[in-house]
Amino acid sequence: MSPTTPPSEQFGYDDAARARDLVIDKLRDRGLDAEKVQDGVILGSGLGGFPDDHMHASRRGHADGPLVIPFGEILDALEAPTASTGVQGHAHELVIGPLSNTDESRLVVAQSGREHPYERVPMQRSVFWLRVMQLLGVKTLFGSNAAGIVTPRTLGIPSLMLVNSDREAGTDNPLVGPNDDRFGERFQHMNDKYPQASRDLVKAVAARLGIPLAEGLLFREMGPSYESPETILELRGRLRTIWREAQDQRGEDRFRYSSTGDPTGMVGMSSTFEHTVVQHAAYSRVHPAFYKGRAHVGVATNYAAGMGPDGFVPPPNHEEVKTNAKLVQDQFGRLAREVILEWRKAA
Repeated sequence: MSPTTPPSEQFGYDDAARARDLVIDKLRDRGLDAEKVQDGVILGSGLGGFPDDHMHASRRGHADGPLVIPFGEILDALEAPTASTGVQGHAHELVIGPLSNTDESRLVVAQSGREHPYERVPMQRSVFWLRVMQLLGVKTLFGSNAAGIVTPRTLGIPSLMLVNSDREAGTDNPLVGPNDDRFGERFQHMNDKYPQASRDLVKAVAARLGIPLAEGLLFREMGPSYESPETILELRGRLRTIWREAQDQRGEDRFRYSSTGDPTGMVGMSSTFEHTVVQHAAYSRVHPAFYKGRAHVGVATNYAAGMGPDGFVPPPNHEEVKTNAKLVQDQFGRLAREVILEWRKAA
């Protein structure tokens, strides 16, 4: 890509292929086999400790440590502008290596941090690292994000919520524009965006590890401002409508999981559009990816708009988000690690 490349072609297939080749070259220089990169993880705000805890990333720069590639290193090679604002709590790097205490028969690629659309980066750039994973042939993906609680009577701070569905409030679908059939088909269905088999596995692993895990719907608002009370009240209404209408939909289990009979929901500024790309890739005929397992866990880090279970609490701020995410980072990391290992057994 050059500075004169039409915007519609930036961060498309050719750039993703070049980035993949750069990653392969760096893996080869480290004596690692790119074909063994099978599992992916996306780490949201405050969850960037996973590589240190489970991939020996603290050994970066050493022969026995994982390969660490800053986003900017690849973007520079593509002659792409590196104008991301660099949100605190996002390392903006790829970490590739084996899980700790496992051999190198399979490698994990951890996307530590994101570049969000609200940073005024193109949507195609926000999902670019997923496209690189796709061309690397990654077969599973465990995603995450920090989010605000929409339903304070069913979620507490901090806690983990398995996403079983989402509702995109934005109009910036990453599949808008020219479709490259090598990535996936033009009209992609979204019925199993969060597959039941993967959700059942995550819930079983959480139960075995004794990790509390709610389940619910993830809303996405554009950001970067936090939502207003009026927006959260509107989202609660939407959630109740979806929940009510789904009760009559035979064969649909996503809205019958609650032990209390109440819906559960969170709201964030990322992730939903990423799983649209993941779904697109899972059904690709040329470069299928993420089809062996894909799941997403949100971390409840604050009460959205400061609307707590018994009235208003102080409004959210980013320091609170990072602090509360770190409180459950250990639980999240153990859950992600064990789910990946279970996916490997089923491969």
